[in-house]
Amino acid sequence: MSAGCRMMSLKYDWEQDYIAAILEPDDENLPARLNVARAVMLSRVEFLNRNYYEAKHERNSLAAALVGLHKLRIERLGDRRGLVQEHVFDRVESPSP
Repeated sequence: MSAGCRMMSLKYDWEQDYIAAILEPDDENLPARLNVARAVMLSRVEFLNRNYYEAKHERNSLAAALVGLHKLRIERLGDRRGLVQEHVFDRVESPSP
């Protein structure tokens, strides 16, 4: 590790794939990184939906990170599909009474 780098402390397991996508410098590798991060994050969303009252802060972090991946896909690849199209945020919101 170089003197200018330091290890990041990650709070959630899905953040490793999210960070790998955000920091991917090669636009040819970026779609695969985005897809992996999205899949891992959506899997966690589904888990949290089954256990809704756990981890409110993590749910908010996931929602923000999914928006970030979508913006990265648009800005770097010009691709507007694939990350938010499934109304993922409806699934992150609170369940109906």
